[in-house]
Amino acid sequence: MADHIGKSIASMGVASTKVAMNWTWFILLSIATWFAGDLLRFRAYLWQALWHGTWNIKVPVTGKLLADSPMDYLLFKAMHSRKAVMLSMSDRKVYVGYVAACAEPSQNGGAYQEVTLAP
Repeated sequence: MADHIGKSIASMGVASTKVAMNWTWFILLSIATWFAGDLLRFRAYLWQALWHGTWNIKVPVTGKLLADSPMDYLLFKAMHSRKAVMLSMSDRKVYVGYVAACAEPSQNGGAYQEVTLAP
């Protein structure tokens, strides 16, 4: 395959045969590296899916990360099970609704503490 691509590049008159072969190997190694990365990513995703028993691996992984904080875990479970929650604040305000968005871990630190409720 490399010979065929190299001869094709050389026959176009773009470069000499030696330079064309160098470019051919560069192109083939770049493509192989790209496919290797995709293959490793798919293997990791498949392993996680088999380990957690679902193709939506974000839910169990995020749930395990949020298990350290009881309130975040409760809101996360309520959001994914579509159950209503009632939150009472220290200033005696009460919010009731379905959790539309809750804490998610970020790369910079812990989970952000914003909660969005849909009435």
